[in-house]
Amino acid sequence: MRSNLTCCVIWSIIQLSRLSAFTPQLPHRPSPLRVTQALTMTTLTKSNEPLVSPVLTEKREIRTVSTTAFIAILLAAPVFAVTVLPLSLFYQVVKMLLSPFRHKQELPKLDSGYEVNASQIVPKDQRKYDIVLLGATGFVGRLAVRHLAQKYGCDGTKVRWAIAGRSQAKLNKLKEKLAKELGMEGLKQIDCIIVDTSVPTTMPALVEQTRVVATTAGPYALYGSSVVEFCAKFGTNYVDITGEIGWVKAMAALWNATARETGAKLISFCGHDSIPWDLSVMKLQSILKKECNDNLVSASFWDQAIGGLPGGTFATALHSIDGVPVKHVSGGVDPFLRSPNGSKSEYVATPKLPVMIAKAKTPWDGPNSKRWTMPFIMAPINAQVVQWSHALRQEGSKTLLYTESYLMPDFKSAFVSFVGLILFGMSLFNPLTKYFARKAMPAPGEGPPMEAMEKKHYLCVYGEGIGEKGNRVESIFYLPQDAGCLETSRMLIESGLCMALQEKELLVKEGGFWTPSTALGEVLDKRLQDIGMQWSARVVPINK
Repeated sequence: MRSNLTCCVIWSIIQLSRLSAFTPQLPHRPSPLRVTQALTMTTLTKSNEPLVSPVLTEKREIRTVSTTAFIAILLAAPVFAVTVLPLSLFYQVVKMLLSPFRHKQELPKLDSGYEVNASQIVPKDQRKYDIVLLGATGFVGRLAVRHLAQKYGCDGTKVRWAIAGRSQAKLNKLKEKLAKELGMEGLKQIDCIIVDTSVPTTMPALVEQTRVVATTAGPYALYGSSVVEFCAKFGTNYVDITGEIGWVKAMAALWNATARETGAKLISFCGHDSIPWDLSVMKLQSILKKECNDNLVSASFWDQAIGGLPGGTFATALHSIDGVPVKHVSGGVDPFLRSPNGSKSEYVATPKLPVMIAKAKTPWDGPNSKRWTMPFIMAPINAQVVQWSHALRQEGSKTLLYTESYLMPDFKSAFVSFVGLILFGMSLFNPLTKYFARKAMPAPGEGPPMEAMEKKHYLCVYGEGIGEKGNRVESIFYLPQDAGCLETSRMLIESGLCMALQEKELLVKEGGFWTPSTALGEVLDKRLQDIGMQWSARVVPINK
């Protein structure tokens, strides 16, 4: 978990600098004998035209690194190498040597010991709320409240919802502010549930009367363990937006059996990490099987985004560096390699992630393309989620190769971003430069301006799936607004509503820990398309 979350911080530099946009080009590969354009999983049309990126059609902002910035990073790198790097190494060595004598930070107990009788579990169809949002006063939490209010109203006719947190005053202030901002007086009447995740006796109020708990309250290693515990014990479905791999494994190892017994479906990674990639692999596999009777053996993705960073994500990343890492129970099978029955799955996805910048080689890049790729810092998290989904789904090929990288408009942009990531990451490992890094990043509860999130930010994921027989599928997953904040809040809520409103339509009937694609699948895909997500695919069969 520690290395993965450190990646979150470093990745933000790409987003904040907005260097990643590029102008997509037409594929240089020869036209196939037959082409299928899939606008959704259920609507297929025949076309001989290649996929065109929404980034191109919508004329989204494109920026490249200036020569001045390129020279600046060339000069900064050796300075950092002889100052910040030795300082960070020295601090970490001293910290390690003194660790036996220092007071160690303790994580909350993974099991509170709270006992729940079967008579306390209210049937889901008799519960008061469809969904309760925990963490509503945080930056992403506020965006989730906006989405619930604007999309589903406040009178309970479409969705019965409530918000939860530790402070009644802060919750009331949030409702009043958003009611005025959105012109929705009904927001003031939304129920508030007061809960402190560190006090077990307050937790039943959060979970016992709702079908789903959706939480944005992180770091999850500090504030999320009791939420998972009580959802598992009370048979309440659960969704979050964590990227804390180690913590999720610990929760799955500890509470999967309980959740299977009570019927609670517990689903992490329901935001930017990692719905776009998890759903894309699912859809690539489905289309290859349907159109070509082929099984997916390789999935490659190239990511492009302009976006911002919420302060809570940065705080979680800093905690992953300074805090105590959460480890799952030793022994047995890695939770991410298990089949649904708990045994080791025969279906294994293997990540192959780049570690350096390289010339872009995608279906959208011809020999004269100027684009380059660099490692995508969130790719290790996405890869493990895809790995978990493949182990759970148990469909198609037993082996799957997963690759993912970040697209940059030219060499200078790739070089500056890549080296900048290293320098910024280096600065977080000693207290002196970390102080200035904190000042440069948003504080918890802060994030990008709404206008920028709605009009300037986006995420576009280009994909290619290859089948055992050589058939190919090219895809584009597009979120037209800020993926890390605004779209994440929407994906979280829609993931929760899949189980609150459409649980009978889900393929998975059993409780336990699942990934977004394995538990929510086509239901989530349809809900996301209804709120603006775009997904297109081009099937390129092998020549007969």
